[in-house]
Amino acid sequence: MLKTRVITAFVLLGVLLGAIFFLPPLGWLAFASLICGGAAWEWG
Repeated sequence: MLKTRVITAFVLLGVLLGAIFFLPPLGWLAFASLICGGAAWEWG
């Protein structure tokens, strides 16, 4: 169980770092909006 969570964390960290460094500003805004929207949906 812990192994799966650690692998998932590394994959998501790679996606986040890739988005931060390689997306243009509007792309980063869209990516961050999707993440925030998903978090708000989960919280609600």
